[in-house]
Amino acid sequence: MITDFYYICAQSDDVKALLNDAANELKIFPILAPAGTSYPYVSYQTISANTYSNLNNNDTADSVRIQINVYSKSYQDALDIFKTIRHEFKRIARIQFNYEDYENNSLVYDYCFDLTFIQEI
Repeated sequence: MITDFYYICAQSDDVKALLNDAANELKIFPILAPAGTSYPYVSYQTISANTYSNLNNNDTADSVRIQINVYSKSYQDALDIFKTIRHEFKRIARIQFNYEDYENNSLVYDYCFDLTFIQEI
């Protein structure tokens, strides 16, 4: 499902300051980052979506729940990215922390949270 998550992040100078690469490309990817993507980066996936319809059976909006994973070599960078995304969505989304983890093989922190928000169709 196409969500407004990337679009909202791409409009934020604060998010771009943390996640743009040397080519000024935003490192936020649906489901999986391309091989060789440098850290830090964000991946996201839709967990669920419910459509709201009016009395005429016209779809008007979706309630969307998205899981976001922040991957970073630094715990502090992962936390800063989480806080920045949270700030961008705090007025329009419910935010739920899921977990934080450290992958010993790749030496990468994974900070995971969900956003639930309503977007127009």
